[in-house]
Amino acid sequence: MNEVTKQKNKRLLIMIIGNIILGIGITLFRNVGFGVDPFMSMTIGISNKFSIQLGIFQMCLNIGLFVTLFSLIKKLMGLGTIVNMLFLGYMVQYFSFLYGEFLAAPSTILGKLILLLVALLVQVIGMSLYITADLGIAPYDCLPIILSEKTRFEFGIWRVFCDTICVILAIVFGGSIGISTLIIAFGTGPLVQFFNKYFEKKILKKNIDINYMMNDV
Repeated sequence: MNEVTKQKNKRLLIMIIGNIILGIGITLFRNVGFGVDPFMSMTIGISNKFSIQLGIFQMCLNIGLFVTLFSLIKKLMGLGTIVNMLFLGYMVQYFSFLYGEFLAAPSTILGKLILLLVALLVQVIGMSLYITADLGIAPYDCLPIILSEKTRFEFGIWRVFCDTICVILAIVFGGSIGISTLIIAFGTGPLVQFFNKYFEKKILKKNIDINYMMNDV
C-alpha cells in the first residue's frame, strides 16, 4: 500500500470516527437538559411533533438541502457529507438508546454542568476530526458559507441568521432550547479551531485551511 493510499485511508477513518464522536457529544448534550445545537434542536422538535424517527427525518432534510443546493455547494461536498447527512441522526438515536439503558441523566446542577463541559469537549473533538479529514461537510454547514460568498454579509452573520431560524422553528415545534444551544452557537467555532490545529499536526500531518468556515463564528 503506497503512502497516498495510506493517507486517504487515514482521512477516511478519522472522518468516520469524528462523526461517531460528534454523535456521542450531541447525545450527551441532549441528556444534560440544557438544550442542544440549533439545527439538532429543530430536527428533534419537528421529528417528535410528527412522530418521525430522528434519523429518518434528519436524513430526508439533509438530502433535501443537498439536492436543492448541490450546484452551489458541490465544491464543499465529499464522502464526509454523505456520512454526516445520512448517518449522524441514526448515531444520535442509537447512542441515546444506550445512554437511557445504562446511564442516568444527572439530577443536580453540578452534575449537569460537568456533563455539559464533557459534552462540549466531546462534540468539539468530533467536529474537529470530521472537518480536519477534509472529506466534505454537511449541507447545513455549507449554507452560510455559500450565502456569504453570494452577498456582502460575512459568514458569521449568515451563520447566526441560519441558527436563529432553526431556534425559532425549534421553539414552534417544541425542540430543546437552553444554555447549551447558546454555548454551541458562540463557543464551538473557536474551540474547533484550537483542536483542529493540533489534529492537523498530530494526526493528519498536513495543512488544511478551514479558516473560511470558522471566521466570525
